[in-house]
Amino acid sequence: MARSTSWLLAALLALAMLGGCFGAVGSEDRRRAEEEVLQFHVRLNKGDIEAIWEGAGDELRRAVSHEDFTKLLEAVNRKLGDEQYTQTKSQTFMVRSGGTIYTLVQETQFDSGKGVETFVFKLEQSRAVLVGYYINSLDLLAP
Repeated sequence: MARSTSWLLAALLALAMLGGCFGAVGSEDRRRAEEEVLQFHVRLNKGDIEAIWEGAGDELRRAVSHEDFTKLLEAVNRKLGDEQYTQTKSQTFMVRSGGTIYTLVQETQFDSGKGVETFVFKLEQSRAVLVGYYINSLDLLAP
């Protein structure tokens, strides 16, 4: 009985230490990604879609053409207006051999509507690089 108890305590201690390591990585990742979301919205509010494209990672550039990405963000800007505030709905990160992928799902209020935005970042050398952007908004469908 004592042997199984000590094994269990050792396993719990190892999990607690491991959890602390992931928590520290996660909080730094979150801070960097949230800074990038803020910059994304500043640029989108200004209509500086080219700066968003230029800062995006290769994964995003391979997934969508420059023209289609520009059309999407122009439609968001035109139909929804400026971002007023955004709030994190969920977050996940995966550590892979190629780097950490961090996903933030944001509920965002714009001037003329709201939407759920999903930002996917690849963390590289202490910065978050946008590799995916998705928005769900019924207000985008309004004429």
